Amino acid sequence: MNNIEWQVIKATGDLTEVLKIRHKVYVEEASRLNHVDDTLSSFDRFDNYCVYIIAKIDNQPVATVKVITDSPIGLPCDEFADLSKYRRPQHHLYEFGHLISLPTVRNDKLGPAMMRAALIYAVNRGATHILGDFFADGTQQDLHYYYKNIGFIAA
Repeated sequence: MNNIEWQVIKATGDLTEVLKIRHKVYVEEASRLNHVDDTLSSFDRFDNYCVYIIAKIDNQPVATVKVITDSPIGLPCDEFADLSKYRRPQHHLYEFGHLISLPTVRNDKLGPAMMRAALIYAVNRGATHILGDFFADGTQQDLHYYYKNIGFIAA
């Protein structure tokens, strides 16, 4: 996918494009949220410690992924998994989440390109461990397989 433009924005900045994608996918398409602000008290409480990577095609935002660095408040997946074995002085944990793309580009290999962009971003900042927080529950075996296939293991 050579025609992708990448943009990295702080989560404390202008999230208009991220919220448009989130609304289209989580609210309209999947009905996972009633409103894009439904994650303010959960996943978005980590916004001071993260960035969003946005993929644009023809200057239009089509996908995004949230990249969170470990912080004094931890990581979102601390709620579901014991991360103590990963937290060592020489380890730098990052978590990826809200990897979403518009339906019109979902079959264009954009997911792996987004993961690659997030990995490059995190590794360039010293990441030693990457954790994922994705909607890959039992009803979405294709997503479970996708993340397992690229090297993630269930915590």
